[in-house]
Amino acid sequence: MNPGPSKAEPAVDDVKLILQRCGLQSPPHLTEKIAIYSALLQKWNRRINLTSINNPTEVIITHFAESLFAARHLEPTDTPVLDIGSGAGFPGLAMKLCRPEITFYLLEPRKKRAAFLSTVRRELALSEVFVLNKTAEECRATDFRERPGLLTQRAVGQVPALIKCCLPLARPRARAMLFLTAAKVGDILSQLPQFNWKKPIPIPWSHQRVIVVGDIN
Repeated sequence: MNPGPSKAEPAVDDVKLILQRCGLQSPPHLTEKIAIYSALLQKWNRRINLTSINNPTEVIITHFAESLFAARHLEPTDTPVLDIGSGAGFPGLAMKLCRPEITFYLLEPRKKRAAFLSTVRRELALSEVFVLNKTAEECRATDFRERPGLLTQRAVGQVPALIKCCLPLARPRARAMLFLTAAKVGDILSQLPQFNWKKPIPIPWSHQRVIVVGDIN
């Protein structure tokens, strides 16, 4: 997909059109929240490195659309979700926009990024979203009101190591959802034999990105 250049932050109608190009329907309340979130991301990104993507249209496609597509595969029993290395809030905070009934814990060790996540949560009046400004190694079961039913991870370096580190925090029969390039699936999943992995789900508008979901054995 080549949406063409975009110099200004997409307005609400633009966000709706961009998501439609990805095959995603966005009701007005969701589209408006994404537009606000995207504007905050662009503003903060001038001061701290939240994303290397500067084109606002590409931000919607790469970050928001991918997260919304993955949210379709959340189960009611996944709540609460622990988003490991949440960064700018993808996928966890973006998923929350279209799955408000699910509780999300956003694990982000970098102080400035954690501050950004808290700002978006406040500006969008999102409840049942908790920002954990600590490393995976520092997390304890007492950080959660209820043990996570799903671990998510996207665009974070040491995928197997971080998932293994957070496994003791998850409840029995929990799941994991990873965002990977197709070329890395075999290598990464082979390092996580604790899960029964399902067939990768291709992200329709990407030639190389997939989502992989697995249940703890």
